[in-house]
Amino acid sequence: MEVLQAELIHIVSEFVSLRFQIPAIDESSDQELHAIFAIDKSGSMNGYPIEDARGAASSLVSKFRKMDIPVTIYTFSHVFEEMSSITSGYDEMIRKIEQLKGSGGTEFKNVILAMKEHILKENMKNVFCVWLSDGDDDDGLAFLTPLMEEFKAQMEEAKVSIAVHCIGFDEYHNADLLTRLSNSGTRPGTFQYVPDGGRIPVAVNNVYNLAFELSIWGKVYAEDQLYQILVQENLSTGKPEGMIYMSENHLGECSAELHQGSRVKNFQIETIRSDEFNLKEAIDLLLSFLSTKVLKTLETGTAGSRLRLREMENLIDEAERRLNDLYTQSQFFSPLWMMQITPFYNAGVELIGKFRELTEGDGNDLENLDVANLSAVANAIQLKKNLEVKIIKENKDAYFEFQLAEANINKAKGTVSTEHLRDKKRISNLECKISGSNIFDLISKGDCLCATFCVQRPQNLSRDPYGIAVTGVSADLISFDSFIESDLFTTKAGQIIQGRTGYRHGEMPPPASQACENLSDFPINALMPLYLCEEHWYISKNRIKSALGFTTQVDVFGYSPEQLAIIPYMLLIKTRESDGLPREIIGFIKEVCLQIYIDNRETYFEAFSKLLLLYISDPASRLPENIPNSKVFLCQISIAMEAGDLAEYKDIFKLIVEEEIRREFSRNAKNFSELCKELLEISTESQLKALGESLNKPNASYAEIYSSFARDFKEKGKAMEIEKFNFSDRIEVLSPFADESWGKVNAFLHTSNLKSELSYAGIDVNSLEDLGIITNEQKLAFLIECFGHTDEIRKVSIEKGEIANVFSPDECLVFIQKTYSGTVNRELAANKSKILYELQIKEGKERAETFKNTVDLEEAAGCLYGICQGHHTFNLFVDALKHKNVPLALEKAKMLTHGHYQGVKLVMDKNYGDGYALWTPNKKTFHKIWKNNMESGTMEQWKEAFPTKSEHIEKQYRRMAGEFVPYSKPKKNVVDPRHWEMKNKEQKVPRPKAVGNKRKNLVKKRKIDNRKKKRAPGRRAHERVEYAPAQPQNKGLFDRCRPF
Repeated sequence: MEVLQAELIHIVSEFVSLRFQIPAIDESSDQELHAIFAIDKSGSMNGYPIEDARGAASSLVSKFRKMDIPVTIYTFSHVFEEMSSITSGYDEMIRKIEQLKGSGGTEFKNVILAMKEHILKENMKNVFCVWLSDGDDDDGLAFLTPLMEEFKAQMEEAKVSIAVHCIGFDEYHNADLLTRLSNSGTRPGTFQYVPDGGRIPVAVNNVYNLAFELSIWGKVYAEDQLYQILVQENLSTGKPEGMIYMSENHLGECSAELHQGSRVKNFQIETIRSDEFNLKEAIDLLLSFLSTKVLKTLETGTAGSRLRLREMENLIDEAERRLNDLYTQSQFFSPLWMMQITPFYNAGVELIGKFRELTEGDGNDLENLDVANLSAVANAIQLKKNLEVKIIKENKDAYFEFQLAEANINKAKGTVSTEHLRDKKRISNLECKISGSNIFDLISKGDCLCATFCVQRPQNLSRDPYGIAVTGVSADLISFDSFIESDLFTTKAGQIIQGRTGYRHGEMPPPASQACENLSDFPINALMPLYLCEEHWYISKNRIKSALGFTTQVDVFGYSPEQLAIIPYMLLIKTRESDGLPREIIGFIKEVCLQIYIDNRETYFEAFSKLLLLYISDPASRLPENIPNSKVFLCQISIAMEAGDLAEYKDIFKLIVEEEIRREFSRNAKNFSELCKELLEISTESQLKALGESLNKPNASYAEIYSSFARDFKEKGKAMEIEKFNFSDRIEVLSPFADESWGKVNAFLHTSNLKSELSYAGIDVNSLEDLGIITNEQKLAFLIECFGHTDEIRKVSIEKGEIANVFSPDECLVFIQKTYSGTVNRELAANKSKILYELQIKEGKERAETFKNTVDLEEAAGCLYGICQGHHTFNLFVDALKHKNVPLALEKAKMLTHGHYQGVKLVMDKNYGDGYALWTPNKKTFHKIWKNNMESGTMEQWKEAFPTKSEHIEKQYRRMAGEFVPYSKPKKNVVDPRHWEMKNKEQKVPRPKAVGNKRKNLVKKRKIDNRKKKRAPGRRAHERVEYAPAQPQNKGLFDRCRPF
């Protein structure tokens, strides 16, 4: 049998903890997690218990859906129903849960049996089970106890890793049953009681956090005792770790049986006594042991429970003394360390107080509610520890850096000599505004002075340092520990370390004087440890990461490495911009930035060097997506240069200034073409006049168009091609608008403190001309990129190579000439389209008028030739036929309806190639043409002209002859009953009329459906186009002709 070494740690009295690393047992086993929920819907759950159970179950299903974990649910009373997310889906499960109502009896038996059968049938190996009930079973606890023991035994035999958690509702719930039920798994479970109005979300989150525990489980055999192993992840190594609490009297022969998946492995335990002592760990172990011991005592139910608890009184007394002693020792540590320990100490005090309250009562049995409350207090310690572990996992790096920093500071306490510092006048008079302690006392106590300031944090409180904005800097210096102990230290709920007051997003922090009368009224919600001397910096650099985490996330564990490289520089920029701040504050913060760079020189120098080379060579690297804050970047480079690095990159400052100014003004970028016209004073009147003259050429004879097909508009098409405008001059004088804009840009150099930032870097600049932007073309190029380029447009322009280096006169000259030419040509192109459209309408009206009046059919065909059915001018020809006594109306109508004249295609349609486009007018259009031109032909001729209206034409002529012909669709105002006789017989059964919102929705749907009906542009409603093949001999006849 393999040997497993276990670390032996003394807890209290005779009790010790054995802690050991769990070796790999079956790495290939399938450890997929399955969730099973049992929801009591019996009559005793009616009212708020069933409402709370519905809310808890819905919340749990929603959480597991996000993780794509299969869920099985049993809803039960005297009967039960099974649902699975695999067959029903999560949404259907939630819908049924929300419909649950309390009624019927309560039988746990059938659910336990069904659950066992389901687990074994599906061969589940990792199960998370939650019962939501009041624990009131019709058959009683005595009947269910053997069933629960059998369930646990079969789970162990099948090597199933299952934890059973119970949430109890209603003050009359059966705590004995639910406590026993929570111990029916192979892994430890929990029982929580939620009273009326209790916090369901808290209970749900507590249980949910336990779902992802390691699936390894096992037992330790020590002489005649059996101990269940508590398995957890070692936070420092990330490997599974086992722990048991036992009496030293049973340390003889110990063996462990560990299960993982389908594999079981046995080990002989060899103990090694631990010499290390950690206060936090000692308090955690003591409280975990106490809560486990109390819960184990309550397992057997209410009968004799007070008597069993009294047997623990001596142990509780000794544990209380041990707890108070450990807490007293921890008070020598920092306030942050104390804040991490205090919540657990208070939980231990509450457990001991509850224990004493219940053991002092009369009788040997506890009331059901008393057992539930004591169990809840004991479980709360375990749940609090689980929550702490969860938070530590999410902030693992920051947490261990915090622990290392605390250890470094504790070692330095009292060992640092400050006598040699007392002669330094620069720091000798500095003291904390809250405590009054001077710099030397602070160093000796492991504390440091900090600059204080106010920040605006984002809604999501992300770790991104660019997400915050420094809004102001205070002149008050406060020690780190004093800040933590004051009301200035506000934190969110659910954090390991909690401040005195809760953080409320969006609220402006109150004046600092409200937290301490010695402080000014300036609002403070952030701090920065300072560099004052090497001894002070040793403590500051161990505190700065916690301070940065708090600044961004109001969480001392919210630190990320980017914050150290950015936030101090943001603060330095703000101090330089602030009026009235003592110069020493600016100097202190600058020293912090300089010292951070020196401490991280190897990393920062390499990163800055690469970034600077890219910044110079590639304009795209200067965009906000790569450099979010140009001022911070400028400050970082100047600090690096002050440290003696990056001196060869001094020319980069003008590029940073260019980018910062561009970002400021590009937020309200104008239309590019309009901006160029204003900046360059572009006038296109003469070009537009020439364009209009070139386009407005006289038309050829329409008869000639028809007879000589090749001259259809080619000559005019050539006239439409205009010569491109090309600007090749220089800009001698800036326009008034450009001159005004240049003034604004230069003014921003001063108002934005860019000038002062450059002066800190040793560069004296009074205007942009001093940076090399001298010629008018350079200034205009810069103004165009400032006022005409958003970040997105600039990115595209860079990719297309359509930008200029504003510090190169030659590049800017070419850029402005191209921009001037392009603006004019775009203006001409836009007006060309407008002029062509107007000419097209004008020409269409002229052709339609000629089409109406001409008595020459060839000329009429020439007018119509090239028109498209979907074109907006087609209706002009239709309207032309609606006039009275149109010459040759029938023949002209045939040209429209048949699409050709004597086999020559007149009406074009690109979608149907060479086929004839047959036009079918609607009834109203046809009737107007026929009525106004009836005398132009006989009935047969009209039928030939409008073949699709043959039946209608025949009926009209019969009516004109005096014959009665009933209307196919008579209108309501038709009085003659003969028109209605056949219609009444064929009348369909009317559809029931929709009322209210149904009717409104129906009408709305019909309108939408009507809009969706496809109709060619320009074609009138109810007009239909049919296509017939053209005559083969005419194919390709008009290929060279341009459609109108």
